Amino acid sequence: MVSAKLYDGRLAVDIAGLKMQTPVTTASGTFGFGLEFTDFLDLEKVGAVCVKGTTLLPREGNKGQRVVETPSGMLNCVGLENPGSDYFLNETLPKLRKYDVPVIVNIAASSPEEYGELAHKLDVDGVDAVEINISCPNVKQGGIAFGTCPDSAAAVVEQVKKHFTKTVITKLSPNVTSITEMALVGKINTDLVGRLNRLGGKAVGLNGKDDNLIQARKHLADVYENGEVNLVDIGYVGTVEHINTELLNVLLDNDFIPVIAPTGVGATGETYNINADSVAGEIAGALKAEKLLVLTDVKGIYADYRDESTFLSTMTFEKAQELIIKGNIDGGMIPKVKACITALSGGAKKAQIIDGRAEHSILMEVFSDEGVGTEVVKTL
Repeated sequence: MVSAKLYDGRLAVDIAGLKMQTPVTTASGTFGFGLEFTDFLDLEKVGAVCVKGTTLLPREGNKGQRVVETPSGMLNCVGLENPGSDYFLNETLPKLRKYDVPVIVNIAASSPEEYGELAHKLDVDGVDAVEINISCPNVKQGGIAFGTCPDSAAAVVEQVKKHFTKTVITKLSPNVTSITEMALVGKINTDLVGRLNRLGGKAVGLNGKDDNLIQARKHLADVYENGEVNLVDIGYVGTVEHINTELLNVLLDNDFIPVIAPTGVGATGETYNINADSVAGEIAGALKAEKLLVLTDVKGIYADYRDESTFLSTMTFEKAQELIIKGNIDGGMIPKVKACITALSGGAKKAQIIDGRAEHSILMEVFSDEGVGTEVVKTL
């Protein structure tokens, strides 16, 4: 952890437990081990030093010409040349620890198991995070990069999380049709499933393509310009058209906990990224759920967000629409409120917005008579 107040603390960030005095870091593969640049840059002026790709054993890299200059830049095929993890731990890390700056180690391997072994070896004082390089060829799968297949990416992340106790960053490959799918399915979903299962649950990871669970269409955004409203294509962002509950009901009937990544599938198989709150509302309505709980980082809904005395323990559809129009409900809270409305309109019995920061807030809402947060209802 950095002790000095760099830039008076104005740029300090905390990313999944990794505390940095600025979000500006060095990039793996472009900065060596950082020590090579100390004549040009004070390492304590960056948020973290992310060292070059490190493998379990020393690696010579590719033979022949490795760098070619082009009119638009430079191509390289260095091949992850590095002295290996032992050299890094014994020679490089002690020198980096002299600087008051977090150290992130970019790791590469040829199988999920090897990633796990390397992560375990690097789980030492002085290594503040690992960055998983999943652009590496997967030897067991015929050379396909881990980062181009959600299942392969998930297997690697699972192994690293199992063997490394601090912050884990996944460096995704750009060579995929949907980087969103890689992030949501390959990393976040896997992480949540693992945590639930370690606590004794029976969690199963799903995404919108599984059994056509979330059928979607392209979402066109409203853009206001020169007094006109234009519909703009913003890429593979989708809107839910239909929820197929057959698979969900089978899992729920057998006491499994579905953990669903908010990705949908289009009519021709394309993947869409969908707002997670919107997906939750659609699924709750389709399942006729007893209750939809939407967690946020405030107590609930206020008639005037600047005045805590205007907290609403209950809010109707009509009141919600009024507050949205007035601007008292804005930003990320709008899709949460709309998710509650969607759930109730679809057949869910109750919907509640609660403070996820409060300890045991879900238990208090489910099992106490008083409840917490703001309940959204059709009418009073």
